[in-house]
Amino acid sequence: DVLPTIETTDELMVDWFSEAGYHTRFAGTGLFTQESFNVVNRFDYAYPDDLSPAEGVTNRIIDQVQTARDKGQPWYVQGHYFDPHIPYDSTPAAYQDEVNKLPELDGKYAVHTNWLASAMPDLWDTYDAETQELILQHVDAWYRGEIRYVDDQIERLMNTLDGLGAL
Repeated sequence: DVLPTIETTDELMVDWFSEAGYHTRFAGTGLFTQESFNVVNRFDYAYPDDLSPAEGVTNRIIDQVQTARDKGQPWYVQGHYFDPHIPYDSTPAAYQDEVNKLPELDGKYAVHTNWLASAMPDLWDTYDAETQELILQHVDAWYRGEIRYVDDQIERLMNTLDGLGAL
């Protein structure tokens, strides 16, 4: 068990909002969105998704905010982004500029751009120092691209919420 299960008796913020009469909604991604973690099943409405890119999550959060506001009662919307976690294969091309400046990785090393080098010590130790450094540069560049991508999506979300008068 890598992640602990939240017990049904554990109090979460959504529980407090529900008890106070708020309409609660969820949109997001990640492992904890599975019903077995006892999180999303506590919301009045949940739109969980396994691994959608940040843009899709932002769109769903905005939709959930607009729907909650239309209900005419106090509301709480929780969003959760899986980006910037591995795998980095959903990063839009516009955020891959740092990766594109690096020398290409041989296909057999490319696996490390999606799974951190430390997660595969048996393979990692077989690479020479130069290859290890290039892999780390690729992982770092992918991660920085993911951070910029999520940051832009959060900025879009905040601007939308501000335009709705919801901040």
